[in-house]
Amino acid sequence: MSDLQEPDFSAQLEQLVTGHKDYLEHAQPRRRLYRGPKVLTTDSAFSIAGVSYADTPVIVDAYADVIEEPSKWLVYLRTMRTARGSVLQYASALCSFWRHVQQVARKPWNQADDALLQGWRNRMLAGVTRANMNKRKRTINKKLYVVLDFYQWCQEQGYIKDIIGVTPPGKNPYPIRLVEVIHRNQRRVTSHLLYKVRKSPRLPVPTGEEVDLLYMHLSGPHPADHRNVLLARWTLDSGMRESEVNERTVSELPSLAQCQAMKDANRMYWMPIIGKGEAPRVVPVTADVLLETHAFVTTVDSQAPCARDQMLERRKKNSKEDKIFLSSTRGEPLRRETISHIFSRAFLLVTGRPDRRNLHYHRLRGRFTSKLVQELALRTLEEGRSVHDQDEQRLILERAADILGHQDLDSLRYYLNVFIDRDDAAVVTAAEKSRRM
Repeated sequence: MSDLQEPDFSAQLEQLVTGHKDYLEHAQPRRRLYRGPKVLTTDSAFSIAGVSYADTPVIVDAYADVIEEPSKWLVYLRTMRTARGSVLQYASALCSFWRHVQQVARKPWNQADDALLQGWRNRMLAGVTRANMNKRKRTINKKLYVVLDFYQWCQEQGYIKDIIGVTPPGKNPYPIRLVEVIHRNQRRVTSHLLYKVRKSPRLPVPTGEEVDLLYMHLSGPHPADHRNVLLARWTLDSGMRESEVNERTVSELPSLAQCQAMKDANRMYWMPIIGKGEAPRVVPVTADVLLETHAFVTTVDSQAPCARDQMLERRKKNSKEDKIFLSSTRGEPLRRETISHIFSRAFLLVTGRPDRRNLHYHRLRGRFTSKLVQELALRTLEEGRSVHDQDEQRLILERAADILGHQDLDSLRYYLNVFIDRDDAAVVTAAEKSRRM
């Protein structure tokens, strides 16, 4: 982060930020009329320690000068491999907060307190209908968390002092007061400014019967049918996200002979991928899925081309395409929106209950997660350890998170709690039966 401490950080904006000149020319005639902060993004020329961080959001004021503290925090998040989309959302929340600080509260940002945050929170809730109240409060809570994280980072970096924190006993509270709570033997820091909202219902996990019905619905003689079944199998057998499955290429597949050898030895292939937030990891892929993928992408008889080659014939461009999953009408890489539409519609036809079963492609990953956590918990029991021990639970969740690419262990705890809440003997019997199947 040493590059960010240079005094000419703002002066370099013209070379770093896309659309800076257009924004500056637009802002020049209106400098007397305050236009508030704006989010701009860096171009490919912006780099730190030789690593390019294009599309990193920065916040500028009405004079098109960088507001350094929030911009440095956003750049810091990108250097910590936070997903670009998430950082853009954080930038939008900070920009809204900065606009409130300067135009409504009219206070320096480093003199913020709970009253200022409460005023910003209340303004965001104004005019919301009762039907959308709970959803809007969730969004406001997320934005408050962004601002609280920003102030905590600034205090750690020394930009501010004694502004935010948990109040020690016998001392005056901080201007931005945090509180420490204990939930399920875990300590976490929160704020009394957050709205209390109803818990959102847990998204359902497809049952084995529903998955079988899905396969039956997707199966057919057309190349697109073969592709759709293969899309489902990749997530069900590897746990990859929708975007991660769609990024797979033919060149990264092991050879047909290697796949057959893995099947004969009853081994999995651990495939290295770049996941969410550009974080590398390895995921397990079964030999059956790899062999089926080879059948999808490899033409053995020129008179009977494989399903993927039939899709490529519809491609207007003559350039080579390495992606596995293609559009059946254009021969180009398949779009994520198309995958979502195909599986949402398929699940709707399979279940027939759209009001209760909010099933879509990503919930196939939920089924893999459930089976993975159950397998890890069963292994813990087989080794003579207790799944009720907090350390063992954390170890199970960390192993699952490494495979799934999760950063937040709490998002996986639900699947472990489902396992623990059942009778131990019944769980072991059911899990062993599932493994044999």
